[in-house]
Amino acid sequence: MLSVEHYTEQVRTLTQQGIETFDRFMDESYDRVNGAIDSINNQMCLKPVPEQKKDQRTSTELVKLPDAAKVKIEVIIIITPDETKSFRQKRSLLITLYRRVQQQKVEVVVQEEQEVFERQEDLFQILSNANQIIIDDDDSSSIYKKLLDMLKKEQIKDFVSYLQSFKYQDQMEKEQMKKIINILKNLKDHEFKLQDYSPEAFEEIKKDLMNKIQGDKNIMELLKFLVMLSSIDDQFIQCGSNSLHMLVMMKVDMRNQSFENIRMKNTSIIGGNFVRCNMNGSEFENVDISGVNLNGAQMFNCKWKNIQVHELNKLDGHTRSYQQCLLSLFLS
Repeated sequence: MLSVEHYTEQVRTLTQQGIETFDRFMDESYDRVNGAIDSINNQMCLKPVPEQKKDQRTSTELVKLPDAAKVKIEVIIIITPDETKSFRQKRSLLITLYRRVQQQKVEVVVQEEQEVFERQEDLFQILSNANQIIIDDDDSSSIYKKLLDMLKKEQIKDFVSYLQSFKYQDQMEKEQMKKIINILKNLKDHEFKLQDYSPEAFEEIKKDLMNKIQGDKNIMELLKFLVMLSSIDDQFIQCGSNSLHMLVMMKVDMRNQSFENIRMKNTSIIGGNFVRCNMNGSEFENVDISGVNLNGAQMFNCKWKNIQVHELNKLDGHTRSYQQCLLSLFLS
C-alpha cells in the first residue's frame, strides 16, 4: 500500500504534468487565434481600431491578444480556486474568439459569392454575358475548348459543381470561369434549359431573340459550347438541343466542325448544314432532320431514334417494278 507521502508526490507530479500540458496548449491556441484574426483582417481590409481611453474598450470589439507569457512551472504545491477560475476564463475567451473568427470567415465567403452571382431572368441578358468572356480566333486556344477538354479528361458529370470547387492557378482564367458559371446558373431554372423551343408556341420569343443576337460572335460561340456540353452533362441535353436549333434557324455556318458525342433530344434542325462535320457517337432522339445536309459527314457509332424526315425520295422515269437501287451522295 502506498504511503501518504508517496501518494502525495504522485499527485503533485501528475498535477504538474497536467498544468504544463495545458500551458503549452494555451500558448499554441493563442498563436492560432492571433494568426486567424490577422488572416481575417487582411481579407476584409479592416482598418485599425481607433485609440480609446483606458477602460473604454467595448466588449464586442475584436482585438489581437498579446503574446502569452512563457512560464515554466518548477514546483506545484497547490492550485488555488482563483487559478482554476483564471484557466476557465482563458478557455472561454479562446472559444469566443474562435467562434468570431469562424463567423467572419463565413461572412467573407457569403459576401464574395453575392458579389459574383447576379440572378437574371431574361434570356437575352443571360446570353449577353458571353460578351464578357474572352474568345480567341484560334478555336484550339478558346476558353470553351480548354474547358471541354478538361471535363472530358476528368470524366466530369456535374459540370457546374465541378467548376465551383475547382482551384484555379491563373487569376484571369478564374474570372473567366466565374462568368461561365454565372451564365449556367442563370440557365439552370430557365425554360430554355427545360423545354423544347422548336414548337410554334415559342416562335415570337425566338424571333425577338434572334433579332437581338444575330451576328454576335460571342453568343454564337456560347451556343456552340452549350451544344457540346450536352455530350458531358445530362442536365444540359435540352439546353444544348435548343442551342443547336437556334444556330440552325440563324443559318450559322457549322460546316467542318466537330459535334462528336453530342446528345440532342426533342428539337428540330430542319435545313441544317453539317457538311463534313464530325457527328461520330452522336445521339439523337425525337429530332426533326428534314432537309439536313450531311454530305461528307462522319457518322460512326451514331444512335438516332424516332427521327423525323418529312421529305420522301422517289424514282422518276420507271413505270415497271425494280429489284435494286444504288444511291450515292454528292459531296459539295
